[in-house]
Amino acid sequence: MLPLHGKARGISKRRGFSRETKFVVLVLVGVGAMFAAALLLFPYLEDKLDEANHAETGHHHDGVRVEDDHAPPPPAPSDSILKGRDSEEQKSLEQERIEHQKDLDAEHTRLLEQQRQAAAAEKARAHAAQESAKKPLKRVTEDDEPDENPPAVEVSHRNGNSKFRADGRCGPRFPAPGAPDFGECDPNADEDQKGPCCNPNSGWCGNIRGADWGHCPPDCESCIDFSAHSRKEESKRDVPIKRDMEVPSDAILTLEPGTYDSEGNLRVMSDSDLISKRDFVKNMMKVAWSGYRKNAFGDNELMPKAKRGHSAGIFGSSKMGATVVDALDTLYIMGMKEELAEAREWVATRLDFNVGASVSVFEVTIRFVGGLLSAYAMTGDDVYKQKAFDLAERLLPAFNTPTGVPLAQINLKTGTARNWGWAAGRCSILSEFGTMQLEFEYLSLITGDSRFANVIKKVTDYVVAKQPADGLYPNFLHPNTGRWGSAHISVGALGDSFYEYLLKMWVFRGGRAKDSDLEGRKPYDSAMRPIMDKLVFKSSKSQLTYVAEMKGGRVEHKMGHLACFIGGLFQLGIKGAPADLKVKYGELGEEVTKTCHESYDRTASKIGPETMYFSGAEEATCARVNERYYILRPEVIEAYFYSWRLTHKPIYRQFAWEAAQAIEKHCRCGEGYCGLRDVNKASPGQDDVQQSFFLAETLKYLYLIFSDDDLVSLDKWVFNTEAHPVPIQLKSN
Repeated sequence: MLPLHGKARGISKRRGFSRETKFVVLVLVGVGAMFAAALLLFPYLEDKLDEANHAETGHHHDGVRVEDDHAPPPPAPSDSILKGRDSEEQKSLEQERIEHQKDLDAEHTRLLEQQRQAAAAEKARAHAAQESAKKPLKRVTEDDEPDENPPAVEVSHRNGNSKFRADGRCGPRFPAPGAPDFGECDPNADEDQKGPCCNPNSGWCGNIRGADWGHCPPDCESCIDFSAHSRKEESKRDVPIKRDMEVPSDAILTLEPGTYDSEGNLRVMSDSDLISKRDFVKNMMKVAWSGYRKNAFGDNELMPKAKRGHSAGIFGSSKMGATVVDALDTLYIMGMKEELAEAREWVATRLDFNVGASVSVFEVTIRFVGGLLSAYAMTGDDVYKQKAFDLAERLLPAFNTPTGVPLAQINLKTGTARNWGWAAGRCSILSEFGTMQLEFEYLSLITGDSRFANVIKKVTDYVVAKQPADGLYPNFLHPNTGRWGSAHISVGALGDSFYEYLLKMWVFRGGRAKDSDLEGRKPYDSAMRPIMDKLVFKSSKSQLTYVAEMKGGRVEHKMGHLACFIGGLFQLGIKGAPADLKVKYGELGEEVTKTCHESYDRTASKIGPETMYFSGAEEATCARVNERYYILRPEVIEAYFYSWRLTHKPIYRQFAWEAAQAIEKHCRCGEGYCGLRDVNKASPGQDDVQQSFFLAETLKYLYLIFSDDDLVSLDKWVFNTEAHPVPIQLKSN
């Protein structure tokens, strides 16, 4: 048997180890010894390396750099050190943790002490200011030498509302250079008016709240004018008022300092300020009109950024100049004579309704028929009446249904009508077939053609007679069967203007002047009672009043922007209301309008969303991105308009001015105004459509809010749902 090669070469029974084998063994032993030595020395070398690094760069505890003390290096490790190394490392780490915690505790204690000292200093400053205010001070006269360095006012970082300067005298927090003083502070006078004060920038008397210059006492004439101009006469209308106090109709508010007194009450502003606000809104109208005139004249609407025309589905494929017709009465009211003449010329020579386009019966009625009738009523120009007659006559075939309830769309050339494909069960929509009475009845009156009044009366009588047992009108009704459709109830989208016209037809017929025609307004009051009983709620957090919706008998706690018009409607319905509803209408009108203002005030843009919710964490806000848009809608401003006209509480002019400024800031775009994609953003993105109702409604209501009551008086005119005024039928009118 042959031997294995390894055994034969490595081990010889006869001769012992070979030279090669001995050499290999020695090498292996040496390598093993070196490896063992490295294992013993590695921890020691690691510690030395760490010490060197720490000595050079330091280490960090919670972001605070701490330098190590340079300690002598430890002795070389021995066997006993190696055996006890793990336990000593644990002790070291624990000790380090304890020291670190002590450092944190010390830092926390230091911060608490700083806060305590700051609070004590603030308290001492406040006490010193109070004591200083009690000291009698000499009134400043023109013979007194000015203080070269008037003391600065102590301003609280918490509210920034210091009442006095540091020396106890009245005056602004930051006096103008060279202003010696601002009057004596009288501790016995009104809390917000410590004696006469003088605004060095204007020369007017005022109070001490920074640049907030309010009403002055009779002895304000002794104030010194420290401005470069002579002292101006104080406006007789510049007086402090309470929130619930009625004020003259030509009063106005501003957002500038001076709007509020220390109690949060609003001050009436001067006639000149009133004019400036109207001019501000009028300039917005000029921008909107000129952009349309330049880039899309004759088209239905404008795309301000694309600088071309736009037409929504409600107009079909037509180009009927919706913006021209919608803007006619606004141009007239604002005195824009040249623009009105140009618009009138276009209507007379180019407006043609013989188009093969399927349009919305409702939309062309309120925008075109309503706009033309309003222009006729204001100017007496027959061209507007003739155009309105032509269009309304083309709409009549839509009423040829078994119930008389009109279909939603009609081809203006062929007369072919149909309902919207998206409407539940191919039904007609409450807010559409219930919102043509005003236009059609007035058209019959001025033309002598009773067809228009007859067809619309049939609709109203039929629908009112079918009011459900619970009193709540669903949003859908089938025009052939007369059956109510989907059980969706809303005073917003799909329902809104039906309720509006129930009241406004009574107003149109002179109901508010009679103040005793309860029968004529019965359909309106009968519709409002169940709404107030079943759909009006208050939010749990801030007690904001809102009108909810209902679907399938289940309440949905949301309210659309469109529904905010009802705040004004409630107030329009106070006069002539049954005794048990007068107060309730007034309260609800103001409360709902306040809620709608909250929907604006609680967004970053100060413009409200399409829908606001009242559930969970949402209160007059909207968490749904797809419902946070704004398309230049007027309903909230419409509520401000009626609230101002019918209560004369200045808060509503304030609200309107806030809205005007927010729209100008965020919606101005290209050569006009655009809607917003997300009102919750401080700099929201824009769409590219200038809606025709922006000129017809939004800007008109804003302008009228800052105008005298006799400009389109509510005693003589009633607005259709597109804000086109129609004369109330009175003998004197």
